[in-house]
Amino acid sequence: MRSLPFSHRSFFKGNDVIPIDRIDFVTLVDPIFLFLPYFVKCSSMFCPLDQILVDESLPELNNLLMKLSELTNLKQIATKKEVGDLILWQYNEIKLWSGLHQN
Repeated sequence: MRSLPFSHRSFFKGNDVIPIDRIDFVTLVDPIFLFLPYFVKCSSMFCPLDQILVDESLPELNNLLMKLSELTNLKQIATKKEVGDLILWQYNEIKLWSGLHQN
């Protein structure tokens, strides 16, 4: 959400004048951007997703990130490698830039 400050502004609602000091804008965010800092942090090697999406400062976020990763196409920012039953991921900057360029 973004807020823009305003001074001496108001709007009408019915017969009432309502003063405002800011306007809030809600915009959509591609969830892939939530994963970027975690992938960049572990970019030097292939790792399982549960080792990449770890936030020590906010452990409650770990479960949310794992659930959100199931709904997101992580192949836009990472290379996936399957070794037996293990699925490994590595940040891929080229994929990120090509995906951004397409959009």
